[in-house]
Amino acid sequence: MSLSGDYITQETFPAGSKVVFKCDVGYVGFAMTITCLGETWKNVTSTCRRISCGSPGEVMNGRYDLTEGVEFGARVTAQCDKGHYIVGSKVRNCMVAGWSGRVPICEVVKCGAPPAVANGNLLHRAEESYAYREVVEYQCDRQLTLDGPRFLHCSETGQFEPYPPKCIDITCPTPKIDKAFRVEGHMPPYKYKSFIRYECEKGYEMEGESGLTCEKDSRWSPSYPTCKGKMHCAHTIQ
Repeated sequence: MSLSGDYITQETFPAGSKVVFKCDVGYVGFAMTITCLGETWKNVTSTCRRISCGSPGEVMNGRYDLTEGVEFGARVTAQCDKGHYIVGSKVRNCMVAGWSGRVPICEVVKCGAPPAVANGNLLHRAEESYAYREVVEYQCDRQLTLDGPRFLHCSETGQFEPYPPKCIDITCPTPKIDKAFRVEGHMPPYKYKSFIRYECEKGYEMEGESGLTCEKDSRWSPSYPTCKGKMHCAHTIQ
């Protein structure tokens, strides 16, 4: 609050003088007139309060930091939700006429085309762009299998994560069947659709299928057979 009129620089006042106080810029309150009664002033009771700018507005997909409040002189800063970026000024100031500037927009982050994978492709048709958190799925050409993640997602950085997979040959491990040996089929490494056949050692008989095929999941089909010792009957003495 400050003096107005001809009394702004005056330090002493004669009895009967009346002076008017007005609120400073950015503050509101009633103008106050007080009277000098000789050694005291009459009616020194008025107060001024800061102007309130009210809400700075709603930020779609974001929010304002209101730490400084919403009164004259306060400054608010917009923050976007994860996976979004700000368009426009993120700062607004509470001024005499209200908030400066406009409410900014928080746009969703987008990724471009997903990375290409040699000898593979996307399960669904590729789009020109993908929004934050959208997912793509990869598949390999026939007789190849994925080495790495099948799914990638559009991250907050505008890049697909994690790293893209590779397409490699399908291989199956060398079967380990106790008391059996290979008699027919491919030699290692065993690739997709490789076929091998086993027989049991002398004195053992096989339970299960003797022929195995390397399938797309890098497993042999059907399940491994087992070799069990043959049962022998003791000779009967007459």
